[in-house]
Amino acid sequence: MSGNKIYYGRALDYCLLFIAGALLLSMGLKAVFDIDRNFDSWAYHLPFAAKLWGIIPGEAYLLDGYWQPRFDGFGLLGEFFQGFFWFISGRPETTNLVAYFSLLIYFLFLKKYFKIPLHLSVLGLLAIPLVQIHATVSYVDLPSSIAMAVLIMTTYRSYVSSEPITTADLIILFVSAAIAANMRLQFVPIVFVVLCFTGYQLWIKSAKVYFESDRNGWLLFFSVALALLVIFATPIKNLFLHGNPVYPVVVKIAGIELNHRELPPLEPRIPGNDLARPILWLYSLFETIPKPYFNGWSIGGGQETVGDQFGGYFGAYVILNILLLLGLSYLNWAKETKLAIIAMVLMSVVVALMPSSPRLRYYMFWMIVLVSLNFYLICNLAFSVAQARFLNSRNAGLISASVLSWVIIVTQGVYVRPYFYSFEEYYKKHVDFVLLKQIQDGDKVCVKIPREHEHWLFLYSSVFQRPLQYAIKSGSTAEDCNGWKMLEEVKVGS
Repeated sequence: MSGNKIYYGRALDYCLLFIAGALLLSMGLKAVFDIDRNFDSWAYHLPFAAKLWGIIPGEAYLLDGYWQPRFDGFGLLGEFFQGFFWFISGRPETTNLVAYFSLLIYFLFLKKYFKIPLHLSVLGLLAIPLVQIHATVSYVDLPSSIAMAVLIMTTYRSYVSSEPITTADLIILFVSAAIAANMRLQFVPIVFVVLCFTGYQLWIKSAKVYFESDRNGWLLFFSVALALLVIFATPIKNLFLHGNPVYPVVVKIAGIELNHRELPPLEPRIPGNDLARPILWLYSLFETIPKPYFNGWSIGGGQETVGDQFGGYFGAYVILNILLLLGLSYLNWAKETKLAIIAMVLMSVVVALMPSSPRLRYYMFWMIVLVSLNFYLICNLAFSVAQARFLNSRNAGLISASVLSWVIIVTQGVYVRPYFYSFEEYYKKHVDFVLLKQIQDGDKVCVKIPREHEHWLFLYSSVFQRPLQYAIKSGSTAEDCNGWKMLEEVKVGS
């Protein structure tokens, strides 16, 4: 009988592994062959990526007064990686691979450093709707959150383990912090907070030894200083070039407004409810937002046609993971569970107070870390025989697969299966060929295009009209165009 149980158990493990592998393969094909059709990707992610890698010369596509300051001030590491894939492949579709590969790297990270089976992390993390959605698009929300999750989980591991911090740990901490802080400006203060906890452990476990020797102490000091300069390169650059570490967004210091070009985005709100940001974050977290302000999962979280996008973690899955963490802590109040609770409480306080925190896609690492901690505790803590019958990686995989199946059913699988919708098809559907025929080699073209379709302006650039070479920008008046050849889009794409 026990032999049959072992056989069926292994068969189930292989089945879960097969499902996870099939999902990754399907999503990988989607990332490679399906062009991203979302607004932000074409409005600035892809244009920024093309500019950074010289795919389009800087003077050939002029960003308007809204996007240029963002190019000058935002962290562009995500777009740099996107441009790399576009440059080596010649296909804009492959910019999706930055998000997809970041998720693969995180699965391997959990496997190596936290002994979490690959199929478990795949099923559990893809059960988070926003993670699933962002894994195959050209946004930077997921890769930046993956970097934050690696930083937080490595810091957590440094507190759990009694071993010294190794060189490999330091490299992981440095790389993850640098990616997070130089990919999203919002993450700079969070990275700083996490590094304070990391620095304490580094001092306790390793640094004291180095400072016994003046030479080694100074070497460590300069190494840390250099690392911090790289990690916080974007705000430091902004401070020196623009006089504002978070340029182009407005910030006040001692009542003085620093140089800026835009105000912070309006905070999400539920009409008729004047709720504090942390309370609204909880509403969004548990998806208790009334319709139409939350009506399903999409790239931004909730309903795209509504200005504020709420939700995106699957409220029931959030509750399940919180209860699981509390239950694991009750059953085994060990060092690992104590620190996991502390980490989640601190992380929740920080995230809830951050700008636009109810827009959960900005801070996906919160849910990623919660699921990762639960899986780590299940796979590594000691439980009684009776408890272990329920608290094991196999059952966790079954539950994750069930939740994932529900998410795929609700979303009709549109985020996990490839449609092989190429750039060529997208291009033909969204450009006005009458307008294109009016552009000549060497022209300076100013296109009047509806604001809600401004992300299609990049499709008219010379990078897609070889061998023509011309400059293009947007404008709605003769003054905007300033003597450039003014054209108006007549046939608007859909």
